[in-house]
Amino acid sequence: VSDFNMTLEAKKKLGFQIERILISCFYNNIKCDQSNFTYFRDADYGNCYTFNDKFDSNRNPKEVVKSNKPGLKNGLQLELFAGVEGANDYYQIKNGIIMAIHERGVLPLLKYDGITLPSQKASNIAISKRVYRSLDEPFSKCRMYPEKIKETDSEFYKKTLNI
Repeated sequence: VSDFNMTLEAKKKLGFQIERILISCFYNNIKCDQSNFTYFRDADYGNCYTFNDKFDSNRNPKEVVKSNKPGLKNGLQLELFAGVEGANDYYQIKNGIIMAIHERGVLPLLKYDGITLPSQKASNIAISKRVYRSLDEPFSKCRMYPEKIKETDSEFYKKTLNI
């Protein structure tokens, strides 16, 4: 069934709502709730929710929630309802959750970046973030301020910047 003619709100009603999925939520050992999640729709998986997104559903900036301490109690702890086995077997291949860890403000590509978490099982995922930053010239061809034109820049590059 095609959903091209449906509104986003109608599509949202077809899938699980955050109110039904989220049983409990803790971050840094502090209780969180559905207001900490932002809705988006994925073409393959339907209703999706991002924790600690850069923007709310109306594209207003949200305050960042940080964690600097390692350990099970200092990360994001979720208890989620993934449906009842057998209830929707005509519409889905398997029960569970697809989860992706991604940059704030960037929609994940769940088809490629998602981790499948089975229903009726506990999962523990530990990650760490490593950021690489290239040094500016003369150590590389990277520029700290690429909008600043240089004498050696090509005409194509200048036109790309509309100069």
